[in-house]
Amino acid sequence: MLGTRRLLTAAAIVISLLAARCAAGATLEAGNVNDTWTLTGDRFVVTLSAKDGTFSARCGRHTFLKAGRLGAEADDPVDKVRAADVRDALGVGKALEVARKSGRIETLIAYEGLPFVCAKVGLRHAESKPVTVKTVTALAAEIDAGAAKADLRPLGPEGSYGIGGDRDHYAACALAHPQTRAGIVCGWLTHHRASGVVGIRSKDDPIRMEARSEYGKATLAPNTALEGETVAIGWFDDCLGGLEAYAAAVAKAHQVKLPGVVPSGYCTWYHARALDEKRMAELAAFCKEHLAKFGFDFLQIDDGWQVSGRDFTAHNPKGAYAAGMKPTADAVTRAGFVAGIWLIPFGWNPKRPVFADRQDWFVHREDGSLYEVKWAGTCLDMTHPAARAFVADVVSRITRQWGYKYIKIDGLWTGMATKIRYPRPEYGPDGLGDAVFHDASKTNVEAYRGGLGLVREAAGDDVFILGCNIAQNMRTLGASVGLVDGMRIGPDVGANWGGVLRCARPATNLYYWHGDVWFNDPDCLMLRPPLTLDQARAWASLIALSGQMVVVS
Repeated sequence: MLGTRRLLTAAAIVISLLAARCAAGATLEAGNVNDTWTLTGDRFVVTLSAKDGTFSARCGRHTFLKAGRLGAEADDPVDKVRAADVRDALGVGKALEVARKSGRIETLIAYEGLPFVCAKVGLRHAESKPVTVKTVTALAAEIDAGAAKADLRPLGPEGSYGIGGDRDHYAACALAHPQTRAGIVCGWLTHHRASGVVGIRSKDDPIRMEARSEYGKATLAPNTALEGETVAIGWFDDCLGGLEAYAAAVAKAHQVKLPGVVPSGYCTWYHARALDEKRMAELAAFCKEHLAKFGFDFLQIDDGWQVSGRDFTAHNPKGAYAAGMKPTADAVTRAGFVAGIWLIPFGWNPKRPVFADRQDWFVHREDGSLYEVKWAGTCLDMTHPAARAFVADVVSRITRQWGYKYIKIDGLWTGMATKIRYPRPEYGPDGLGDAVFHDASKTNVEAYRGGLGLVREAAGDDVFILGCNIAQNMRTLGASVGLVDGMRIGPDVGANWGGVLRCARPATNLYYWHGDVWFNDPDCLMLRPPLTLDQARAWASLIALSGQMVVVS
């Protein structure tokens, strides 16, 4: 009898523990009982009030979201709530759709196999005059991260820090207990028209989390709609696993398909700026004999090959590649490697002859001046058909005619026409929305993604595109997804310990993007003095163990 009791007690404890944890594999359901709607996902249950649209979410017995709102004001009453089936890039799912009197549509979604509550907000504009939308809040809720506030630490793209006060983060953020690693992950899955921001409000109790889309300047014409971006939030016993699940969901939302092999090769920049045609041919022969067998597969020319600082239409006939760029690409290719080259596709010098009567190709400011930015040049307008054709011609010449099948595209943020924030990864002002585009209906993010998509199309699917770099403006973190194969995720390195540490931080803070969304490039592997042997080994070990891109210079 005693043995039976012990067996039953053990079984009860097991059942209780299982109930307290997030049960994966639950059947998706959406239903209503007495104006209280429930949405059951694989790892959570959402309860929503039909009276005011507020909701809570629990994982097992732990309610991690309370008093949640999808951004609506209190004076915008609920018109109706309905359940709906969903099928899109993220898969199949069930949804609760809240329609408000203003025409605002708020949607909570549970997808099969996705451990997140997903939310999106759409706007309907029925007035007779156009309106400008700058920001849309898609989620605001009290959160319970499973520990006392003093014991929690946020982890954003800029790293981990002690909680206290209010802080915003680009794209995603986690809040967890460092020892148990349990907590909450919240991040934007899409950035089609807007830049996603996640905020933690911990100045007062209880802690709140907010997610908003920053459009800068989206114009809604009469009787039109704005379809919102998708944000995801979930509770995890291990937030690192949650961040990895988040990155996988981002990749799924954009149907990302990465090359089969992480590139390993050489960049001329820190070693010899652009190098030259003679030494590059000699280097290709050396690498064929000594390095190819170890997986070394590309040689990339950096800044200095072009005819002028911000003119990439041709090579410099008096420069390091006087014979032109194609002979060097051919020499590298014959040696069995991929030929690579650097350029800034969206930042140009408007004073160059090619733009003599084409100043309308550039982004402008409201005072009529051209949108010039620090270091990278003046922003070409990627909503202007002629400017787009020009960039397509340049990229096609480099990749298809000259034969460079690896392109490192720098100054990414110039395609978005915002201010540079290099090297600061923290959220901050950058002038989003102050640009005047040829197509006024396009937002900064739309213009940027349109430019990146153009580069991909012009280059061809056989070209590896490395973006460079998100440290210049962290809005490019989310806005680049699905359009590049690799991404420089940190600032410039150097053959010194300070430079290595600058790059080691983003290599760890953003490790979870690697292999799902793109291949992380933490910047070049530096092994020479004044680094000590131990310092060089540490940097090499971090890159090797994380599997990120190995680029020597």
